[in-house]
Amino acid sequence: AGGGAILSRLPLRDCARSRSEVGWFPALAATIEGPLGAVRVIAVHLRPARSGVEVIADLAALPEAHRREVRAHIARLADSSTPTILAGDWNEGDGEGALNELASRGYASALARHSPSATTWRWPLGLMMVEKRLDHVMYDPDVLRCVSASVSHTGRSDHYPVVAPIAQPAPPP
Repeated sequence: AGGGAILSRLPLRDCARSRSEVGWFPALAATIEGPLGAVRVIAVHLRPARSGVEVIADLAALPEAHRREVRAHIARLADSSTPTILAGDWNEGDGEGALNELASRGYASALARHSPSATTWRWPLGLMMVEKRLDHVMYDPDVLRCVSASVSHTGRSDHYPVVAPIAQPAPPP
């Protein structure tokens, strides 16, 4: 639980790690040199909600904790001269803390644009299955173009893999 990695067929450089501002999972970053030029990839796993007696209060505090986490990760790991993709387990749905922070900085959500009803997480709760989109791929649409986005409903994890091919933006007409 809580593992993270950046896997690439292309060489990675400038690899780094950023501790969590709220004491949970670190973020990982690397620059990938490929057909798009240099692209910075930041893999995140933001703090999950705690269970127990204080779950309601914790859920209310989570959006601000996620904003703090993503701000710190960007400050430590991003490079303003390199296009950046942030991806991973955000432990929040669309329109919440960290995703709102990134949207205010101009980032777009691959799944929200291409598969708005896709879910990435499931958990059995008695006789029913709870599903939500907690995993996201965020990118700067001014310098990168997401060709498509989908969720691969495979594997034994409670989270499904997200596939989001990224390309250069189309040249203006």
